Amino acid sequence: DRKWNAFIRDSPQCVIYAKTRYLDIVSPNWSAIIATNQNNDFQAVMPLPISKKFKVVYSFTPEFCQYLGVFFRPFYQKKEKEYAYKKRLLSEIINRIPSEIKVFQHNNAPSNDYLLPFFWNGFSMNLRYSYWLKTEAAPPEIFQKFSHRTKTCIKKAGRNNLKCVNPDQIYEIVGLGKKAGKWQFDEQKLFRLWDVLKPKNEMEAVEVRDENEQIHGGIIYLKCKEKYIYLFGALDDRFRKSGSMSLAIWHIIQSGGSGIKIHDFEGSMIESIEKFYRGFGTIPVPYISVSKNSLNFPTKIVHSVYNRVKTKIKVL
Repeated sequence: DRKWNAFIRDSPQCVIYAKTRYLDIVSPNWSAIIATNQNNDFQAVMPLPISKKFKVVYSFTPEFCQYLGVFFRPFYQKKEKEYAYKKRLLSEIINRIPSEIKVFQHNNAPSNDYLLPFFWNGFSMNLRYSYWLKTEAAPPEIFQKFSHRTKTCIKKAGRNNLKCVNPDQIYEIVGLGKKAGKWQFDEQKLFRLWDVLKPKNEMEAVEVRDENEQIHGGIIYLKCKEKYIYLFGALDDRFRKSGSMSLAIWHIIQSGGSGIKIHDFEGSMIESIEKFYRGFGTIPVPYISVSKNSLNFPTKIVHSVYNRVKTKIKVL
């Protein structure tokens, strides 16, 4: 664990999702492909969550992880040599992906700018977007860059005497998410993440409450180096227009201090959610999703229909 986590910490693709304590919860049976040099020093690693459903073995980016993919050691040589070495490493990693994995889909970190060997080996490469807010300026300057609608929501929440509190537990926020029923998620994994990461100051939460201590909404977020990552949010539909979620995000931005330089909203390809994130002055950050489906044709059709239905349920 110590060697793996030190490698992830120093990798340009570093993210908390790839730490062993995080992977052990979101994908308890995870494996990994590790490329080393002659001295057994890690050169590149790829966490490999493996699951089985309907007798199909697959490897997906797990729930509560925006991306994993391949993580490289830092490179300091010329770009041509760096990419040539990455090509060799990726080719070896791809060749080591177990053949029994029939469906493969991994999102890669935005800083992972060289993934062509996957394309050359028959994988699809799809562009996705996250949304980041850089917070190196003072809070008043950041606020001025918010959209008119976002500012109005925050001011409205203030007029309604809403307040933000940092809870010791996340039961009520998770309960709101389950009550809304708009997407399926494993709440027990969220609770385990909280129990492990909260004591390490790697996970926080904020609730928005009114004068009667009624919770309107809340956000659970991660801390990784100089970044906050918005992991989970939930809203009571009765207070959808109270401005609570905008207030919660503004509270997190203000409380981040000078040590936090990026707020990662984890992005969304859903238009209405993208518009909400964009209102905070965020910028779109592209990342690559690599996938391959090796199922036979009839099974592939069944799998495709199942995924469409599952995706529709999540969106609704």
